[in-house]
Amino acid sequence: MTGECNRTPSIYRLMATYWDRYDILAEAMWLSNRASDESAEHAAALDAQWQAGNDMDEAIVQICAFVPQKMEDARIKAKFVAAIAEDKGGTLEAPELAALIQSLPNLILCEYARLEGVRS
Repeated sequence: MTGECNRTPSIYRLMATYWDRYDILAEAMWLSNRASDESAEHAAALDAQWQAGNDMDEAIVQICAFVPQKMEDARIKAKFVAAIAEDKGGTLEAPELAALIQSLPNLILCEYARLEGVRS
């Protein structure tokens, strides 16, 4: 189990991906707002905005699914998830909530393996 626990991605890499995608979404929204309504440019900007939003949502799901190995990583994840939930009116969307719930067994097993290693 310990080897599996050590294969999780870095929370910092996941957060960087989220912020990169956030920037892409902000840029797409800006372009969409600047384009003339009903124009081909506006349609392309809306498509880019939709894709960027989906990509950002996927980054949120990846952070929710993250299994922290260190207390600081857990704090970062907890603060991020709380901020996202607050931003969405106090709740998470179904994919985010599912990822968060699905991460719990691995979190418990990894913590158990860590504690067993300390006792050895």
